[in-house]
Amino acid sequence: MKSDKWVCGTCGKRAMSPVERVYETTIEHDGGEYRLSLPALRVHECSSCGSVTLDDDANRKVSDALRTAAGLLTPTQIRDGREALGLSQKQLADYLKVGEHTLVRWEKGVQIQQLAHDMLLRAFFDLPSLREYLGWTPVASARPRTAQAG
Repeated sequence: MKSDKWVCGTCGKRAMSPVERVYETTIEHDGGEYRLSLPALRVHECSSCGSVTLDDDANRKVSDALRTAAGLLTPTQIRDGREALGLSQKQLADYLKVGEHTLVRWEKGVQIQQLAHDMLLRAFFDLPSLREYLGWTPVASARPRTAQAG
């Protein structure tokens, strides 16, 4: 009979099982140190040596907690800000002088933007004068809509 437990990368025993636990860690990001505590994170823990492994879902939750702790825009906020201005990913990346693939990774949540890029994104979304300075020309569909008299 085959075991449904994973092999531990630390001790090599087939003793990794999913558990829900308090997960605490300290993460360094962009020169800062952030202490994170996730009260009920599902991880894989080795019953032999205690080693913990995070799957994709757990990693996503840790990344979300880091964004919150650092006060960074979420992937959804970045995408919504770009779409509100009627810009493609390539267009926004060109204005910000970052690679298109970098912007895609920020919007998908697979890469966390640095604090300076976060501030630039916020300023670009919030300040028409900055967008104009960077050469942006608004498209008709991105202008605020006013109520029409009926």
